Amino acid sequence: MPVVIGMANPQMLLPVLCLIISFVFAYELMLTFSADEAANWQKNASAMPLTVFRTAGSKYLLFLLLTVISVLLELALGLLVTQVFLQEYKNLVFSSLLYGLVFIVFYCAAMIPATY
Repeated sequence: MPVVIGMANPQMLLPVLCLIISFVFAYELMLTFSADEAANWQKNASAMPLTVFRTAGSKYLLFLLLTVISVLLELALGLLVTQVFLQEYKNLVFSSLLYGLVFIVFYCAAMIPATY
């Protein structure tokens, strides 16, 4: 559905795709929480010399890694768009990148403390 909206208005295609990419990478982080619950990670982690701060810190480290990957992918997509449509959308690339970055940062910064 979002791609259909972007095709109807070509100027909105890049911001919508950047938000979709950010959402996918933010959701990957949330999937690790459900995988931890399915594997009884808290029970296993209590038997190891791990503190709660280290396990929560690992989620923040994964968050930073996924954010960097998301930003690089969005930047590559933006550069591809500027090459295809020439320099017409140059300002749109950086604003779209900013939308995606703000979304993933606020989403993960709210979800990690809420679920830990």
